[in-house]
Amino acid sequence: MKKRRKKQKTKFKVQSMIGAIIDMPLEEFKEELVKHKTNVGTMRNLIVYFNSIYADLKTRKDGIMNLVIKEGHSKDEPEIKDALNGLYAEMVKIEEKTVYLNQRVKELIDVGVD
Repeated sequence: MKKRRKKQKTKFKVQSMIGAIIDMPLEEFKEELVKHKTNVGTMRNLIVYFNSIYADLKTRKDGIMNLVIKEGHSKDEPEIKDALNGLYAEMVKIEEKTVYLNQRVKELIDVGVD
């Protein structure tokens, strides 16, 4: 007689590589760029990608706000408040990394310019 194993339900949090980069603390992000000797082209691609993700998050935030206005919901409702706080938190993470990347690209391009 075969023994059957009970399947255990496990919850795995799947995160994309860009999600891991966005969630990375800024100081660690800076260290990784230096460690991997990231070039200006790659940094510019990251800026474009971050801007795209930011625009998507902003669209989602605007959609929630439109729903609040049209449906007469309150921003203080737990689900709405949690969703907005999460979106704002991700947007801030992206903003800080984009600002840093823009500064870093400018520094690298301006090297040697008199």
